[in-house]
Order: sequence, then structure tokens, then C-alpha cells
Amino acid sequence: PYYRLIAGGGAHGGVPLNSWPRRLVLTWALQVGALLAAPALGTRVDWYLSPTARLARLAPFAEWGTPVMRIVDGALVWVVDGYVSASSFPLAHRMRWRHRTVATVRSGFVGVVYAETGVAHIYLRPGGGPLAGMWGRVAPGLVEPATAMPTALWRVLPYPAELFRLQAQAF
Repeated sequence: PYYRLIAGGGAHGGVPLNSWPRRLVLTWALQVGALLAAPALGTRVDWYLSPTARLARLAPFAEWGTPVMRIVDGALVWVVDGYVSASSFPLAHRMRWRHRTVATVRSGFVGVVYAETGVAHIYLRPGGGPLAGMWGRVAPGLVEPATAMPTALWRVLPYPAELFRLQAQAF
């Protein structure tokens, strides 16, 4: 889920569920009916609204880039590139990426988070490489094949920005 309940009065973070009107407003905003139930004293709710945070929670095996807003079939979505990397790769030039040295970086996934509902999809990116393909086979319910990507999304899919910067730096 994209939210969590934090028990205990001394908890840091989150919003206290200390009144019925507050629970009603949060239930409506987060679309989580379970918040209407009377919680234990001091319970708070916290949620993952950032598209990158949601995708990282779903697929921690990928490193997620900067979200880009797009309109797909009339819906506002966040499109995020998911990268896989390796520190060793035969005959590869090593580069600095995200505060470490890597030998290869591939944009293996496309993450899509619908702004209105918060629903997230992770698709394999064609040409994403064998490591991303392996994750697609290991997590078939989570990682959808590239062929499942809506055509309208294909039309607005940006080139992976971090990959472009790395390629330009290599040249």
C-alpha cells in the first residue's frame, strides 16, 4: 500500500488521526476507507505521495529517476525511468553515477503513476538489457512486459534523461 499507520503517541511523522473530521478528510484525500475506523490513541497515518517513492517501494531492485508529467489517454501520469546498474562489466569504461563507480547503466523499466488514483505500473523497457529482463521474469505480477504498455504512453515516452547525461559524459 502507499500509506502506513504509525502506532504510538510518541511517533514522528505522519498526520495524527485524533478526530473524526480529520479521519474523514484523510479518508477522502487518500481514498482509504480503513481510516474511518476508530484508531488506537496516538495513531498517525503517513503516505508515499512521490511517484519515485512509490515506485521504489514497489520495486527496490531498480533505481528510479526524476518523474516527468505526461497526459496519457486524458489522464495525468508521472513517467519515471527505472535504472539497473552493475559495478563490473567486461571491457567497460567505469564512470561515476549516483555517488559510486559503475561499469554499466541501463534504463530497464518505465514506471507510471496515475496522479488521480495513485495506481502504479512498472513496464519493461525494450532494450533494457538482460538484468531488467531477469527481474521481469522473477516478478511477473509486478513488472509488466513492454507489450502491455498503452500505445498512448509509447507516444509520449521520453528518452531516459540520466542515461542521456551519462552517454554524453562518456563521449
